[in-house]
Formats: sequence, C-alpha cells, structure tokens
Amino acid sequence: FRALRRAYPTAYISHLTSSTTAPIFAGNPDLNEVISLEKTMGIRAYVTFLLNLRRGGWDIVFDFLGNPRTALLTLFTWALQRFGFDYRVRRYCYTHVVKRRREPVYAVDFNMDLLRPLSVPSQGKEMTLVIPPGAQEKAKEFMDSLSLNGPVFTISPVSRRVYKRWPEERFSLLADSLVETYGAQVVFLWGPGEEAVVKRISENM
Repeated sequence: FRALRRAYPTAYISHLTSSTTAPIFAGNPDLNEVISLEKTMGIRAYVTFLLNLRRGGWDIVFDFLGNPRTALLTLFTWALQRFGFDYRVRRYCYTHVVKRRREPVYAVDFNMDLLRPLSVPSQGKEMTLVIPPGAQEKAKEFMDSLSLNGPVFTISPVSRRVYKRWPEERFSLLADSLVETYGAQVVFLWGPGEEAVVKRISENM
C-alpha cells in the first residue's frame, strides 16, 4: 500500500479484506477505504455486496491472495486491469498474469512482484500498523491489572490454520526458558475458542 501510494499519490486506494482482519488496516494512511467482507453473510447480502463491488468503477485491481474466491471477486469487479499470479485456472480471471517465484521468498517481496508490471518501486519492508487510542488504553488496563514485575513477554501460540501452529510443547519449553533465563513474566494471548490451547501450554510449563 505504501508503494502504491508513493507511485500514485492522488489515486483512490481501497483494500478488500475479511471482517476479521479489517480492523488491522483501520487508519492506514496509505488507504482511502477498507472494504470488509463478512464470510458468514447470507446469499442476498452477498449478491448485494457483489453488485456494489461491480459498481465501484475500479481501474486496477490486484489479487494478492490468489485463492478461488478472491480470483472470482477480482473478475467480478470487471476492472480494466486485473493483476494476479499464474495459478492454474484462476489465471483466467486476470488481464495481467504475473509469474510466481517458486523458491521461498519473504511475503513482502512476493507481493511486490505483482506491482512490478507497473514499475512500482518498493518502499521498504517496515509494517504500517495504526493502533487506535482505545486499543492502547485497553491493553494498558489489562497489563496494569496483572501487577507484573520484571521483563514481560507476550506469546500468541495459536493460529486459525492448525498446520501453521508450532507444537504446544515447544511453546511450553520456550516459556520455561524465558522464565529461567530472564526471570520473565509470560503472558499468553488468545482469541475466541483458543483458551484450551493456552491452558494446556501453561499447565505443561
């Protein structure tokens, strides 16, 4: 987004993402709009969403995710220029197909490949994350309520995709090592439905 904004300072830049991740992009200075897609919406609501998307008048659309759903959404925008990677079948949803790098590559560099046909230069790999005051206050209240002493380490051991999770026993060993090495106070973070995982990890410390 930062690279696009520097290359096209007067452009109207929107980002379509799921409702669960939309808050991460709130306040991003390089975006004009965040479009939130609720995955559990009914058929009628989804059709309305698609029609509104179609009326957006998009000139250029980039599909960074490249899954079947985002490829179809990209096609449905009917933008004059639609950029996506060379995935089988999905490639036909795009007007400009970009060859993927097959070797392991950092996500930022991988995504930047999609902008190279427009000669958009990289603007670095630093993450832009705007934290609203309300979230900062809530985090401070939470930390203050724990009355912790010494260095504090927070660990988020859960991913929505199970295959991306590090083994639970490794997190237990890591937390033990932090306590033994640094006298650390370890705070585990989790979301809805994930508390049982954190409980097992802490009990195994």
